Amino acid sequence: MIFLSENINKFLGLTQVELTGHSIFDFTHPCDHEEIRENLSLKAGMGKKGKELSTERDFFMRMKCTVTNRGRTVNLKSASWKVLHCTGHLKVYNGCPARVLCGFKEPPLTCVVMMCEPIAHPSNIDTPLDSKTFLSRHSMDMKFTYCDDRI
Repeated sequence: MIFLSENINKFLGLTQVELTGHSIFDFTHPCDHEEIRENLSLKAGMGKKGKELSTERDFFMRMKCTVTNRGRTVNLKSASWKVLHCTGHLKVYNGCPARVLCGFKEPPLTCVVMMCEPIAHPSNIDTPLDSKTFLSRHSMDMKFTYCDDRI
């Protein structure tokens, strides 16, 4: 991670200094690593015309969070997971400018510029859900264990 805003401390309890220079995989849930890898790489055929490379990114991931529900911070080893909705785009930088002749090909350097917003846990939702939204819980095999009375 190259740059993070100061807000990361407010939402995750981790400081800019703790995260800068580290791999995102050190602070994300292992089950999300494959999806993160996909979003850090170029994807062919995902653009508007289906042939060009898609650079837009929109995905969810879980990051370590050291802030408790009561606003206290815990040790990184005791951290919980917070779901983040991440949107942004991939920036691609080629090694050689087009006007310069290069004797070898370097792979393009890529980075992702994105904004991540924390998603509130359903038990912490203060505002009532609108008429088009309902709340449900599921077991690991995706069977409903709870569903709103509105359904």
